[in-house]
Amino acid sequence: MDEGSLCRIAANLDLPREKIKVLYQSPDRANIYHQRRILKQPVDVMNLKASLSFILPVLLDRNFKKCQIFCCTRFSTDIISSWIKSELQKMSGSIPNSILVAKLTGDNSRVEKERVMEMFKNGACNILVCTDVAGMGVDVADLNFSVNVGIPKNAWKMKQQSGRLGRGGEQSLDVTLVFPQKGSSAPEPSLRKAMKDSPCIRSALNNLFVLSDPLVDYSADANPQDCQDAGCELLDVCGCSLCKCCTVCTEQCICSKSSKDPNSIMESILDLGDETYRLAKEILAQDVSSDEDGLSSGNSVEDEQEESSDNRVIE
Repeated sequence: MDEGSLCRIAANLDLPREKIKVLYQSPDRANIYHQRRILKQPVDVMNLKASLSFILPVLLDRNFKKCQIFCCTRFSTDIISSWIKSELQKMSGSIPNSILVAKLTGDNSRVEKERVMEMFKNGACNILVCTDVAGMGVDVADLNFSVNVGIPKNAWKMKQQSGRLGRGGEQSLDVTLVFPQKGSSAPEPSLRKAMKDSPCIRSALNNLFVLSDPLVDYSADANPQDCQDAGCELLDVCGCSLCKCCTVCTEQCICSKSSKDPNSIMESILDLGDETYRLAKEILAQDVSSDEDGLSSGNSVEDEQEESSDNRVIE
């Protein structure tokens, strides 16, 4: 619970805020790496590959476990789930797979929601594309990868969603695509600032939940590790606290084994890189090259801009 919620509760009870005493513990989860991927434009539903292609090889790697993709609207949930199914089907000629993709929104009945969540929990389906209806109260084993297509509405929703990850303590990755959002799906200014302009995403998110004058604070500060303490010279990748925190902190690490490439970081955290993963990356690279060739011999950039509309983007 955040300070704003406590103030509203106090007002509803006609009590001074200082009369409400709380026990507080930081919502931080040290085993979750917060990765942001900044896009200059909103996600184009006619070209999802440009924004989301990094997900596809992950789903085909033998070490892939489960993934939850959070969308801000029911419309984007439908579009993205259908796109993933289509892309996996296209790849099945080169990479046979029987991956089941499920979707879940507020349109689903309670019975349907329970059925889909049971499939996700028992592994019958290991990719769930959903709105925030599948964020609260969900405890799923082996879930170590989530993607937010846009910044969630508020910090509470974001913590609920990322909090599904790594419940057994395993290293997990929470990716957020940051792009211009407006209207009802736009995030609160404080959360957008935390994701875009903070010196540390993890600390900025945690600070949104700090309570004033808690009766007891059970939070425990993690012991930071520099490269020497982490023994980076003996590791394949940098293992210092900066490189285990978030995108912004990793960019500050000067260790020669610290990677700034988001896909390399993803591969390290999720232990990716088998032959199917590499083949999927090659197929996608070829597709991108073909698309670029088609664009150069077809419509101009101006033509493409004229054809775009608000109906084509996820905001």
